[in-house]
Amino acid sequence: FLIYAQPTPEILDSLYREIGIKKHNNINANKTITEINRLLKNEKLTADQRMKALMIVANLYKFNGDRATAIETAQSAIAQASKERLYLWQARFLGFTSTEYRESNILELGHEKLSQAIEVAKKAPQTDELFRFNKNAYYEMACYSTLDNKNYEEAISHMIVSVDWAKKISDKEQRIFSLSSNYQALGLFYNKLKKPDSALLYLRKASHLIDVPDKFNTKTLINYIYNTKGESYLIKKDFPNAKKYFDLVLRDSIKYRPIPLNKELYDGYMNYYLMTGNMDSLQIYKTKYDSVSQLITKYNSKAINAVTRRLKRPQEQSHTFLYYLISIAILITIVWFFGNSRKKRAEKTKSKEHKSKELQILDSTQQRILDHIKIFEENQEYLNPKMSAALLANQFETNTKYLTLILKKTYDKDFTTYINELRINHIIKLLEEEPKYRQYKISYLAEVGGYSSHSKFTAIFKKVKDCSPSEFIKSLK
Repeated sequence: FLIYAQPTPEILDSLYREIGIKKHNNINANKTITEINRLLKNEKLTADQRMKALMIVANLYKFNGDRATAIETAQSAIAQASKERLYLWQARFLGFTSTEYRESNILELGHEKLSQAIEVAKKAPQTDELFRFNKNAYYEMACYSTLDNKNYEEAISHMIVSVDWAKKISDKEQRIFSLSSNYQALGLFYNKLKKPDSALLYLRKASHLIDVPDKFNTKTLINYIYNTKGESYLIKKDFPNAKKYFDLVLRDSIKYRPIPLNKELYDGYMNYYLMTGNMDSLQIYKTKYDSVSQLITKYNSKAINAVTRRLKRPQEQSHTFLYYLISIAILITIVWFFGNSRKKRAEKTKSKEHKSKELQILDSTQQRILDHIKIFEENQEYLNPKMSAALLANQFETNTKYLTLILKKTYDKDFTTYINELRINHIIKLLEEEPKYRQYKISYLAEVGGYSSHSKFTAIFKKVKDCSPSEFIKSLK
């Protein structure tokens, strides 16, 4: 009531602070989107107010899980900001789309948008808003370094630049939170490099800055700091301190523990109990970790598919008429000069070129996924009955399209065929090398191979080996 009773500029300022800057999402998203869209249509807003309104709407679509529409809103704002030379707003929305693409595992496009954002921001005046933007932009750059090629040294370099920008922010509260967040990230990166002492140095700096958290964001951040401290002490094999910090996070309210933090926390407990030899507790947290991972995978897969569909749609719509004209001209030319057979070959070549341009993968990304596949096969993780393309892509920190393309290029197989052949060949090897397996029931062999049913296992075995499991065992005997 207090928000909507205010004049239009004050409504936008209030919502922008709560949603666009503080990232609070406890506002009725659908109602607010409707209200803001009404303001955009019916009110005479300044250019700055219009940009604020679009940023509010983009964030609300994101909070609602509609990442594709959030990106479309941001792209519309980028076009408007560019036209009116609102460079900082243009950079902000480019940064927003970059984050959305990164969280959708479309890393190349996300990195491209972020680089554009940093270049555009150079044209903006030196203000607190620019300092905050550059702080966030180089934080994002650090994230890309860790995701694309696991280059944590490069990530640390970007984060140091982010720290320098954060120190320029004049607003004390924002400066303290920004620095604390950066120091926590530096601690995380140094842990990845197995340098826990350097990590703890930055984590202590972060703790000292916000030692009395009194707001939602700071309470959540302090949990991230504690969890990263627990990981540092675990690397040092200081088990009492490791468990102490993990327990501090676990005991806090669930509302201050986002799902990604819970995943990190459960992973920390798993490593702790593995190193201390408590297999029962390890299994408990393995179950929790798997549950959270599946939840994240499900959400990411839904978002990635939605974004991918929307990415194709505007291009298809905007160029449809032109494509019709070009296609007719090409058809007439080919028929006139080369005849029907030559035409078919040309169309086939064009189709292949189009497909090859649809999805391109950096060499470093491709090699990283191939390395993951090698470890996946060595650890026999394909025997997990719940294994799916989406789950594996999330485990490899990529998307299903990249995974499918690499499997096709490397093995000339789709995901289902690839997994089934690995499983069946595993069972065949057991039957050939360990005679005891020939005495077991087919249903047990199916379970060992990662199949939930006897009939499905038999059908796939026959497809791969051209005989049933029983016939194969008989031939071995």
